[in-house]
Amino acid sequence: MNLESFLLALEQEVASYHTPVVDLIAVQTRDPYKVLVATMLSARTRNETTAKASARLFKEALDIHTLANDLFNDTTQI
Repeated sequence: MNLESFLLALEQEVASYHTPVVDLIAVQTRDPYKVLVATMLSARTRNETTAKASARLFKEALDIHTLANDLFNDTTQI
């Protein structure tokens, strides 16, 4: 197998892979808070659920301080 054939086969194989939502959040936001929270969620949920839950959470808790405040004051149902 020559290099061109190998690269074509590799490209076709990788096209069917699904990128984990945590990787997408990391690339799109470069926000350690969002990456950490999404990683924790992804350990307990499927990729589709992680994406939806992360989106809902990040609408309410834009940063770690808001999340901590909401959790300790129980003012928002996250």
